[in-house]
This record gives sequence, C-alpha cells and structure tokens, in this order.
Amino acid sequence: MKIVAWNLKNIGHRKLVKQMNAMVAAAHYGNNVLDFMMNVVMGNTIWNGTNLSAVPADLFMVIELKSGGKNKGAAVSGTGVPCMANILNAMNFIAANTPALAGHYAYAQVPGMLTGRHESVGLIYNTVTLAYVGQAVLQNNTANYLLPRTPYLAQFTVGLGGPSLNVVGIHAPPPSGGAAVKFKEPISYCNRLPSCPLLMVGAPQNYFIGGDFNCAPTNTWVSNGVALTPFNNPAPPAPAGRTLTGYGTALANGTLTSVRRKVDFSQVGPLQYLNGVYDNILYYPAGNYLAYTLDLIGNLNTPGVGIVARLNNFWRISDHLPVVTDGVPAPQTIRFQPLPANATYGVTPPLILNANASPGLPITFGGAGPANLAGTTLTFTGQGTVHVTANQPGNATFNAALPVTQVIQVH
Repeated sequence: MKIVAWNLKNIGHRKLVKQMNAMVAAAHYGNNVLDFMMNVVMGNTIWNGTNLSAVPADLFMVIELKSGGKNKGAAVSGTGVPCMANILNAMNFIAANTPALAGHYAYAQVPGMLTGRHESVGLIYNTVTLAYVGQAVLQNNTANYLLPRTPYLAQFTVGLGGPSLNVVGIHAPPPSGGAAVKFKEPISYCNRLPSCPLLMVGAPQNYFIGGDFNCAPTNTWVSNGVALTPFNNPAPPAPAGRTLTGYGTALANGTLTSVRRKVDFSQVGPLQYLNGVYDNILYYPAGNYLAYTLDLIGNLNTPGVGIVARLNNFWRISDHLPVVTDGVPAPQTIRFQPLPANATYGVTPPLILNANASPGLPITFGGAGPANLAGTTLTFTGQGTVHVTANQPGNATFNAALPVTQVIQVH
C-alpha cells in the first residue's frame, strides 16, 4: 500500500494550472503545478534517486484543500470541487494510458467534508485495491470538534470484505510565538488528538494519520513534570489518553519537510531550504511500512540552475515536501470450496468452481487431466486423474497467494 500525503498550501483549481518556470519544463518535471504533482503521485521514474518507487499511489491525501463554507462536517464546496475533479481526472488518465498500469489502478474520490474554515482534506483512492466505506470529521469524547481544525477520517476495506484501512488527514495549527513557545500550540493540538474515541489505541486497527502537524516527533511538552512527545510514547510514563501511544512514525533520521521562504546561506545542504519535520505519517499497526519525505528541491539538479531558482519554483506548489509510505506487500490466502474426490464420467454433471482470495482479488483456475475448464465450469471428458488449481497472482499491495490444488479421480 502506497500513500502520499502532501500539504499543498491552500490549493484550489486555479493553482493547478500555475506554470512552472522554464528549467522545470525543460527537465520534464512538469509544465504546471498539476503536471509536477502527477509525476510525484503516479511514480514517474524521473524522480529516481529520491526513494520514490515507480508505482502510483493507492491513496493520495491532499492536505489544506481550499473550500467554501465554514461549518465543520459540511460538504466540500467552491474551488475545492473542481480542484479535486481535475486531480482525479489526471490520475485516471495516466492509469488508463500507461499499459503497465491499466487494470491495476482506477481512481475515485472520497466525497470530503469541511475540517476548518474554508478548508478540507481531499482524498483519492485506488478502487482496484480499496473499497470505500464512509467518512467523518472526528469529535472528541465530549462530542466537540477539535479547534481550529478537526481531523478527517475516511474508512476503507482492503479489497471487497477484506481488512479495514482507516485514513486520517490533519492540518494542525501553525507554530506561533518565540523560540521558547514555538511548538506549544501545535503540540497542545496533538495532545488533544487522543480525546477522539476513534483514534484511541486499543480501538483502531490499520490506521494511518497523515498531514501537517507543525511539530516533530521529538518535540516535547511537560505534563506534571514529565516531558512528553506527541507520538509513539510508551506507557508508562505517558499518562493514559494523553499521547498517541502505540502509533509509530518512521521518518528517516535527518528528514526535513518544511520548505523555507528564503534560502539560508549560513546552512549547508538541505538545511539551506528546509527547516523542520513538520509533516508526518503515523500508523498503527498496518504492516511493515517505511515512511519518508521526497526531497524534490535538492534533487532538481538541472545544470546551471541555482538553489534560489529551485526554491522559488517549488513555492509555486507548496511550503511542504510530500510524505510517503510504501508498504511491504501483504500476504493473502485462497479459500477453495471443496470438490468431490471422485466422479463418474458420463454421469457426474459439470462442476462449478468457487474460490476467493482473502483481500477479494480475482481468482483464476487452471486444470490438467481429462476435463474441460471454461471459466469456472469444469466438465469431465474421460476417465483418469483431474487436477484443478486456484491462483491469485497478487498486485502492488498483496503478494501472490500460494496456489490451492484439488484432485478428482474420474472413473
């Protein structure tokens, strides 16, 4: 399962057509913001060297989607509607017109709900691997929304009738105040997240929380003399219900995700243009996942183009880098309805084969011996031993299942 979460800084449909500068177009990174975005989300190999796998996202989470309205829980309206429609159409166009992707990726959009004033979280998912169940903006244990922005939850199953996958998008409040209190407000916001019953550890399974947290996993606040971090705290010493105990985040050491407005020439390397781990993807427990950020500024190394030009160019897109998880493909099993061990040629009628894979992916059947197999219908053509095998080859999300074979003696 591949998830891309990207804070796109108050994005609406007009921003999608904003032209990139000439050096980006010449290097084929994209002619406009939408082109650039699609090359990232759909796994274009032009980003080789950034850890970006060359497969499309199964989920694309758009943080800070511009919307009309101000009532939390209301439907997305205004510029957010055509914005998400254009992104969805672009993803489906690439999937349908790339032979290696056709049949494996077909996207739909979750309806979406307001999470703050004129703001929402957009979510597009791969219908081949995921089935949409429902959505909500989360309330705390006293039935109140978290201010100023409430978490947004979309629920899926992996395949038809498979395990649940719950995806939460968050746009946290901005840092404020001097250095001593810079992270106080966002950390206090993160401290309130466990008050949402649907996020409490013990209840959730297979949860992803992505977004702009405006604080890093190592930032702390003090509660009753104990320094606490917002994520991945063991208990004890963390007080019950005060942190996201049990959630993990695996952003690589030294990862930075927040883009500076101006280059800091007193710094070297990415520190010149990036200045904090403000975006994260948390998970609980959902398999073996690796979370990382894509350095799409430092890797834009067109000869003769300075870092100032690269930074100004990226600001057309966002003040954050995309954060990605790539999961190890999950196992799957096949349930093959038992067939009779013996049959009589000319007497036993054709058999209808019935099998399914645990995530709901399609089954194919193969046969050997005196029988004819047409789809799921097995017809005996003589005496002897018939072998019937159920197969599921897997996809980007699931490993191939072990084949299941049944044997029939035809007399």
